[in-house]
Amino acid sequence: MLNQPPPVVTLTAAPAPVVDDNSDWPARAQATIASLSRQLEIVAQTEQAWGAFAARRDGDTPRPAALELLLGRKTLLMQQRTVLESEMVTWGAIAPAAADLADYDQQLADLDQQLTGVVPQPPSAAHEASLRSLREQRDAVATRRDAKYEELVLLQSAAQDTRDRPLPDARDLTLPLATEVIKAINDAAQQDRAWRLPW
Repeated sequence: MLNQPPPVVTLTAAPAPVVDDNSDWPARAQATIASLSRQLEIVAQTEQAWGAFAARRDGDTPRPAALELLLGRKTLLMQQRTVLESEMVTWGAIAPAAADLADYDQQLADLDQQLTGVVPQPPSAAHEASLRSLREQRDAVATRRDAKYEELVLLQSAAQDTRDRPLPDARDLTLPLATEVIKAINDAAQQDRAWRLPW
């Protein structure tokens, strides 16, 4: 099996994110996530190529230093992508929370208008029950509104923190390492073929 042709693996550099520095954070983060994901694809392709090559040699092949560095970079890329995806969830939650807050504010305004517009009537159980129901509704809406406001403040604070922090370096620093691994595979495979050929 050692005289099989060397594997042919095509690796393409991850596209650098093309985003204006003045653009909004979510757009820049999404471009960075795309670059990190593409680099992780390159790592996966390289791992697969090495695994197939090592299996042909019954695992009796030391791993090149570039592969160790590549696996270390894989861990870093996965961590960076996970953090960014989590931060994107935070940014995505801001608009719905703001919309909910506006809805609660409108409900409060409507209830306040109803309460201030109540025409004075002679005391009656029905009238008092109606007022009490409106006040209870208003208190419930106000409680939900205050909770939503606090949630929105926390979301906006977290989003500001992410905006103030630099994004991960999205340059493709993975391809050079992967290329070294593929070269090591091909060089070793060529040596195997030369050793097996009858001269």
